[in-house]
Amino acid sequence: MRVVPNGQLTEFANYSLGGARAIVDVPVAREVPVARALAVLAEVGADWAGESTSSLDRPETQGIIGWSGTDTLLRVTAPVAPDRRQTTERDLRRRIKEAFDRHHWPPIGVPE
Repeated sequence: MRVVPNGQLTEFANYSLGGARAIVDVPVAREVPVARALAVLAEVGADWAGESTSSLDRPETQGIIGWSGTDTLLRVTAPVAPDRRQTTERDLRRRIKEAFDRHHWPPIGVPE
């Protein structure tokens, strides 16, 4: 817990569990084949785990977790140290975007 001078709580983290899970939800456009997108997410996770010092284990591609409008929502999780969760989520998002760009998959939320 961190308190700023005015006494307000700015963040809270429970470090007693010894680990945390970075969670990245990935919206995928209707045109993108879900099975291929899941395979790409697994590849990105494996590459990240091999290169990262934050990785406690290989990320897990959990599959479809829902829908948002016309998009399919996929999820990737990765076990990390609690203080590395947000950094890991940002790094995975960047890597996922780069991988999707290489496949020329349409960006989410951009009208066709």
